[in-house]
Amino acid sequence: MTQGTKLVVNYAIDKVTKGAVRYAQVDDAGAPIKGDDNGALAETIYFRKKALGDAPQKLKVTVEAA
Repeated sequence: MTQGTKLVVNYAIDKVTKGAVRYAQVDDAGAPIKGDDNGALAETIYFRKKALGDAPQKLKVTVEAA
């Protein structure tokens, strides 16, 4: 990844626990993307509920080389 290059990754809520929200990577149609062979960048990501507040159903994460 070179400087200025951006990756945009979509996530949807997968599971909500007592203190965290787990998001799973999804494609543009909303289907889960699992494993390296299917192109998953980060299959799941977790956020603390306290940091998120009202957790959105979907996230769009942008990764940019600095």
